[in-house]
Amino acid sequence: MKAKFRNKFKILLLMTLLSELIVWGLIKGDIEEGRQEIHIALACPVSGPEGEIGKSFIRGAKLFLQDLEDQDGIKGIKLILDIYDEQNDPALAALMAEDIANNPKIKAVVGHHFSSCSIKAGEVYKKYQLPAITPGSTHIDVTKENPYYLRTIFNDNLQSRFLANYMKKVLGNETVSIIQEDRAYVNEKPQNTALSGFVTRVSPLAATGIATPPGT
Repeated sequence: MKAKFRNKFKILLLMTLLSELIVWGLIKGDIEEGRQEIHIALACPVSGPEGEIGKSFIRGAKLFLQDLEDQDGIKGIKLILDIYDEQNDPALAALMAEDIANNPKIKAVVGHHFSSCSIKAGEVYKKYQLPAITPGSTHIDVTKENPYYLRTIFNDNLQSRFLANYMKKVLGNETVSIIQEDRAYVNEKPQNTALSGFVTRVSPLAATGIATPPGT
């Protein structure tokens, strides 16, 4: 049930993201020039362990585009979704970002999922001044000092403040234990701001330690 809810939420989010790209005026010039097709890149994991997340992104985007097409599109222009399977791999995401940025047909990007992918790809989008919006990357460095990258999700500073305040003021907890995965996002530099921010903000709560699950 929870998985179905998350997928529905992601579908609605993707529909919102695509709407924002249109409202943002990214295709205004193409409308004025009388072009028939506009391409938007969707960069997400389609294969690999996180493939289901990417597939939910694709379903949401296609639902929106189908609904738009049923309403005769945008002044007769058809939006084309170009899918890039970056497998939640930062190095692959950066390579695909170069391909996306050098494709003159693509006007904007929806993606990526992992923050590490968004940060690497974001360097490319900034270089080529290509607008991008992420539905899932929360690390503050994704949009920091990058005017071409937006997000429609909270960042790590916000979620750490919320968690700390909720535990302290609502639950009234005196201690907290933190479980951390040993994966690239947690260990990347700069340090994970959600984890470090949470540890800082739970004070004067006492953190009992950070435990890493076996096998991760």
